[in-house]
Amino acid sequence: MGRFALPVYREDGGIERYNAFHASLIVRHDENGKMYLYDMIDIKKETGNPLEL
Repeated sequence: MGRFALPVYREDGGIERYNAFHASLIVRHDENGKMYLYDMIDIKKETGNPLEL
């Protein structure tokens, strides 16, 4: 499970707030130890105050 946030911009270009999300990450672990993000599924917007992150 991962978390990420995207900014919501005002008309003047400043950041108004962030929308926070939870998602399940599909990751491949390669033989050389590297990890590759393949997809994000089950994306759900957090309903609480994003400042509580």
